[in-house]
Amino acid sequence: MVGTDGVNIEIIPTERGDAARNIKSALLLLEHILKNKKKKAVFFIDECQEIGVVASSKGIEGAIRHVAQETHYLRFIFSGSNRHMLSQMFDNRSRPLYKLCDRITIDRIHQDDYYKFIQNIAKNKWGATFEESVIRKIFELTELHPYYMNALCGRILDSYEEKIPMRPIQVEKVWLAYCEEEKSQTAKELFTLSDLQKKIIINIALGNDQLLTGKESLNLLNATSAAVVKAINSLQQKDYIFQTNSNGGYNLIDPLIKTTIKLHYNNVFQ
Repeated sequence: MVGTDGVNIEIIPTERGDAARNIKSALLLLEHILKNKKKKAVFFIDECQEIGVVASSKGIEGAIRHVAQETHYLRFIFSGSNRHMLSQMFDNRSRPLYKLCDRITIDRIHQDDYYKFIQNIAKNKWGATFEESVIRKIFELTELHPYYMNALCGRILDSYEEKIPMRPIQVEKVWLAYCEEEKSQTAKELFTLSDLQKKIIINIALGNDQLLTGKESLNLLNATSAAVVKAINSLQQKDYIFQTNSNGGYNLIDPLIKTTIKLHYNNVFQ
């Protein structure tokens, strides 16, 4: 389908259809069209780590590699948010996409860039800008996580239609209300983890993130050093936590989960 919004490709699978072959054929057909038109295009695959969930059994990764190596007019950009799954796809020698493309690591947007953008939005809506303390509170609560920056700022705009919020407590009130809305979903996520993984996440959320394999932490977690290391590795692979420094400190990737734990679950697994 070609229109004002660009080219859209929709593949509708059938029960007997071969997904890998269909994808390969569709992309090679697009390459053929581009060649005839003497045009170039970029095929952007967002959250491409999801391919890995089904690729191993359906040969999809292999089909994509074949096309990417054969095409000259069609270029690919693979984007994803789960770092460990992406690493498994592109850094594992046994996977078809191994070393297929160059890597670009995108860090979280710097607060200086957010600052200018948010203040412009505030001025357009209320004719005034946020106090410095309010902006700092937004950054503190969201930890510059792009999803939650958008979610919190959007809720602030909706919650204060007539007058700009001038106090950090007003921003925090919106954030806590959002956490309450998502509490049941957060609980579902936490309860998919093992008891030890939950304990580790809770302790990290509460600031007990240093030396998790130290004697004091092991006593608190009621676990062996080997078990804690295994649990930490699993949580990193699932993108729940990341290491903040070389001294063994950790933080939660999701700031909403951190706030929810502080509010509701800090004593559940102690």
